[in-house]
Amino acid sequence: MIDFILYGIELLFVVWLFFINVMTWKKHQAKIPKWVQYVLYIVVAVGWVLDVLFNIIYCSVLFLELPKEWTASERFRRILITKHESSYRWKLAYLFCTKLIEPWDWNHCGLANLK
Repeated sequence: MIDFILYGIELLFVVWLFFINVMTWKKHQAKIPKWVQYVLYIVVAVGWVLDVLFNIIYCSVLFLELPKEWTASERFRRILITKHESSYRWKLAYLFCTKLIEPWDWNHCGLANLK
């Protein structure tokens, strides 16, 4: 059980690092040579696959529901829109969005549309 938790934390950290890099590259895309951009597309694909795995395996355990979407941020956005603010799912999705996602890509989870 402890291994499952530790692997989940490691996977979250790796997915988060991929996300940060992709959002940084996205902002500076005009300055990056084309051949480097093609290499970065491979990195983006690997990050997306890891995000899907994190969503299917660990987010399903955290939120106690099977995924209805591919990526974790899509799940967070849906939970923020459909769940009540007092639910633990809403609070957990809000925590992920405000601390890990939104600082790097504003309104990625749709927090600006919430109220």
